[in-house]
Amino acid sequence: MRKPADIPVIFLTAKSEIEDERQGFEVGAVDYITKPVSPPIALARVKTQMQLKNARDFLKEKIQRQIEENHLVAHLMAQMMHSPGLRDDQIRYWISASDLVSAISWPPRATSMASSSSCWPIPPDTGCPQR
Repeated sequence: MRKPADIPVIFLTAKSEIEDERQGFEVGAVDYITKPVSPPIALARVKTQMQLKNARDFLKEKIQRQIEENHLVAHLMAQMMHSPGLRDDQIRYWISASDLVSAISWPPRATSMASSSSCWPIPPDTGCPQR
């Protein structure tokens, strides 16, 4: 369920005093349109607010996905650091796997499954590090 703050509110009103407009913005309006209304101007302002809302939502999702990816990479790096006997070539492979996870933008379910794995696949000739 959306919170009211997530929905852009545009005031359309006959009140045109500066104090009325100030109050409108103070209570959360994203725009304030006074009568008489020019339909093309009102439509342009609504369209602008919709574009801004979509951009905010996109950025919020992108930030959340990046945070999840960062947690996964940190988990993988911690596993790598606590795995005795890892050689440099194995470390490079683990870092490449972390970069791959970040690049493909896994959804949260897959990210949590990957972060709960005991180890990442390592080239067949090296095997999985023992804990």
